[in-house]
Amino acid sequence: DVVVLEEGADPTTATYRDIMVQKLSGDLSEADFSGANLLDIDFSSANLRGATFSGATIASSEQDIGVERIDSVFTGANLIETDFSGIGTTIDADFQYIQSTNSTFEDANLVGSIFFMSRMDAIRFDRANLEGVSFGGVDSLGLNFTAANVRNGGFFHGNLRGARFIDADVAGANYFGANLT
Repeated sequence: DVVVLEEGADPTTATYRDIMVQKLSGDLSEADFSGANLLDIDFSSANLRGATFSGATIASSEQDIGVERIDSVFTGANLIETDFSGIGTTIDADFQYIQSTNSTFEDANLVGSIFFMSRMDAIRFDRANLEGVSFGGVDSLGLNFTAANVRNGGFFHGNLRGARFIDADVAGANYFGANLT
């Protein structure tokens, strides 16, 4: 089982499928995770409004013993005005069903991450590496992908009103059923 921390509690780890997982939930608004090494962290449903992850590593640790890996998870988290600029992740971070406004993922490495069915407005992905990222079903207004790598990304059935892909690499991206007006 995963330990769920009460508001104000110190982080506690729990073993799940032979992988150390940390669950951080509750009100983490304005928290500063700058430069932190956040492997296998579960922020599901956390309030991360105004939090800073600038320069942090958000990834999953690969295990050599053949057990299933647990990805860093932000499912359902509040990411309004959250700063993810310059984060590094090498393994699929999970941002499904998030709500995010005025956040930045500039210069972030988010290869293979998932933003499925999220509500995202005025988000900056400038110069980010988003190769293979899924934005399927996203409802958004004013996403900015200036000079970003979105090769083989999935924007299927997304509402991408006002999205800008200036100088972005969009080779192989899937826009099936997406609204790009």
